[in-house]
Amino acid sequence: MEAAWRLDARAREDLESYPVGTTFVLHAWPTSPPVRLVRGRRRFGLDPNPSRPADYRFVFKSLAAVFPVLLGRRSVGGAYLKNRMTVAGDLMTVMPFMRAVDRTEAALFPSFLIRGLFPEPIRDVPRTLRFLWHTILVLAMLPFRRRSDEPT
Repeated sequence: MEAAWRLDARAREDLESYPVGTTFVLHAWPTSPPVRLVRGRRRFGLDPNPSRPADYRFVFKSLAAVFPVLLGRRSVGGAYLKNRMTVAGDLMTVMPFMRAVDRTEAALFPSFLIRGLFPEPIRDVPRTLRFLWHTILVLAMLPFRRRSDEPT
C-alpha cells in the first residue's frame, strides 16, 4: 500500500479520501492474525496501536479464499462478489480502499498473469521491486517442481 501511495496518483487519491486515523483490518477467519492498516498524515501503513477499534474489517472466510487473492488470480472485489469475504463497515465508503488494493496488486504481478482481473497496472513501479516480487514467487514455487529423476 505504501508503494501505491507513493507511485500511483489514482491509488493515492482513493486512499486520501479517508480521514487520518482510519483503520482497516484484514484477516482470514477464524484463526489468522489480523493485518491492521491505518491512514496517517503522509503515508498509509501498518497500525502500531493494535488496541484501536477498526473502522473497516475485511474477513476472508478461509485461508483457501485468501490464496487466490495473494497469488493474483482473483481481485479483492472478485472475492467479495464470489462470497469469499465479508466487509464490516459501509460498503460504499470502503470501495476506494478496495480499488487501491487492486491497483497495488496489479503493480506487483506481471501483466500476463493478471490480464482481465485488475485495472491497468502502475507503470512507474521500479524494475527492482517487480524483479524482487517475481523472484519471490518463483522461489516459493520451487518446492512444487517435479524432478525428472523422481518416479511418476
